Amino acid sequence: MRIPFDSEFCGDFVPFGYEKRKPSIQMNEPRADEHRFQVDLRGILAILSDHLYSGPQVYLRELLQNAVDAIHARRQEEPSITGEIILEVIESKNGTPTLTFEDNGVGLTESDIHQFLATIGQSSKRGDLIGRRDDYLGQFGIGLLSCFMVSDEIVVISTSIIDGEKTCEWRGKADGTYNVRVLNKRLTPGTQVFLHPKPRMAEFLKPEKVLSLARKYGEFLPYPIIVRTSHESVRINRTPPWESAERDSDSPDAPSLLQIGREEFGTEFLDAFSLRSEIGQVRGIAFVLPYSSGLIEQRADRVYLKGILCTEKSNDLLPKWAFFVKCIFNVRDLSPTASRESFHESEKLELAKESLGQSLRDALVSLATTNDERLQQLVSLHQVAIKGLALEDEECIRLFGDWLPFITSMGPMCLAEIRQRTNVIYFAVTVEQFQQIAPIAAAQSLLLVNAGYIYDQQVLERLPLAFPLLTVVKLTPELLCREFREIAPHERAFWGEFNNVAQLALEPYDCGAELREFYPAELPALFTTNSSANFLRSVQQTQDVSDSFWSDVLEQVGMDSKSSATTRLIFNANNRLIHKIAENKKPHLQKHCVELLYAQSLLMGHYPLREKELKLLNDGILKLLDWSTDNYSGT
Repeated sequence: MRIPFDSEFCGDFVPFGYEKRKPSIQMNEPRADEHRFQVDLRGILAILSDHLYSGPQVYLRELLQNAVDAIHARRQEEPSITGEIILEVIESKNGTPTLTFEDNGVGLTESDIHQFLATIGQSSKRGDLIGRRDDYLGQFGIGLLSCFMVSDEIVVISTSIIDGEKTCEWRGKADGTYNVRVLNKRLTPGTQVFLHPKPRMAEFLKPEKVLSLARKYGEFLPYPIIVRTSHESVRINRTPPWESAERDSDSPDAPSLLQIGREEFGTEFLDAFSLRSEIGQVRGIAFVLPYSSGLIEQRADRVYLKGILCTEKSNDLLPKWAFFVKCIFNVRDLSPTASRESFHESEKLELAKESLGQSLRDALVSLATTNDERLQQLVSLHQVAIKGLALEDEECIRLFGDWLPFITSMGPMCLAEIRQRTNVIYFAVTVEQFQQIAPIAAAQSLLLVNAGYIYDQQVLERLPLAFPLLTVVKLTPELLCREFREIAPHERAFWGEFNNVAQLALEPYDCGAELREFYPAELPALFTTNSSANFLRSVQQTQDVSDSFWSDVLEQVGMDSKSSATTRLIFNANNRLIHKIAENKKPHLQKHCVELLYAQSLLMGHYPLREKELKLLNDGILKLLDWSTDNYSGT
């Protein structure tokens, strides 16, 4: 069908002025005590514009979706019909555009128009009349309303294949009124939609904008889409990338996956893999980002629903660990939300996500066996993502584990280098703890891994599953101290007085004092604590800044931890400063030094100082400065 824009049926969009006709399909009459909901169309349009759709531009997507469904429905009855969608933009002398949107689909009868175009929430798809319902894109019956975001009036002229003798016109307005009339012309089956822009919306109907939006939303649809302007007629269709990816690789015109990524996103990706899930009927391509990404970054995949663009910011279809790829997906069998810009949370969606994650995992496993150099580059750049993947799959640990990098007390190493040096891997659970004990572990010839970064501890603990000869041990300062040598019996008399002073000096801080010999000799003391003492310490810190009521409450909270709390300051008998303090034989000076070493060890272990510990540090520094000034003999 085709009605020229300047015909009597379209005019210049001046209302026809005839009265609204009674719908040919009657609603059930309400009882005297029943009332019907009243719908404010302007309010509905505000909801669509402000909350449902991402912007006015989606009106063209909704028109394309309706047209594709209409053509598909007609082909169910007439398989020989070649579908076609034509968009024509005509600009008036003052530059105001009008869009004519035409398809040669199944069309609408007069009763269809009343039922589907004028009833909000009623699906207008032909699923109940022709073909299977799940063959269609739309499911909500509100798509046409999106046109009210750009136009105050929508004109629809349609001829149905069911009633080809009638051509009907529907003219709807944003105030909620509409008119229907039967035209005195017989046209070929199909539908035309005419839109004239509302104030400040003319840009969305300009020729260049219509062409851009048609390409954005519809270039991968299966039916020819032609955009006509006063200057040109352009067919926008091109081969979908997920189909290009599956062409015979020996074909001379078969593009590589990386070439597809370059054309689609303008980026030189590191690698690319085809993905597929039978659940949800999803096909796609994952492109490996050429830069390091993080967990806090939102995925931004481009997702199509049966060839029509849904969103360019999807994070619905891959597990969280796959943040190192950017994807293009085409979905055929998942239920979209009302906005058609995401998918309903459902078991099917979760299964599809799991299946696509497995597809990506399989691609990486294949890469591990075919291209070590490329895999090494990928793991180096996206180590966090690969570690996240390794947590879910023992085989992945076995295949990728040796390339995983770690920070150790002997410098950065990959797991392969670590396994060559030792069969026992010690690790510290936090960065602060690693910084505190790494020098001590290195002095004892222990290789210590910093497991304070995301996934590192979990990956290390799972390594024995893949490498049975490997032992992994969590090393704490308390455990490390067990390896320190006790003071020889013949030396205890020398250290006795210092040990007594240290015990008394640390008693107000619920900390014990011990003497050991350990390396490096440069470290004078090491503060150790267990989990109960750590919890008690955090409670006491909170008490310092709380009022009396909450301080009493917190006192009760910490009571259970007191009996099992263990806190010690281990003095290094190999350290020259500790020797000098012990030789001094002045208890008051020894006490000040012990207190300062206690505060310094807390800082070295990255433990926040409590109020009385901060005072201790300040007073001790001032006393030492005073003493050194009195005894200064320099020039």
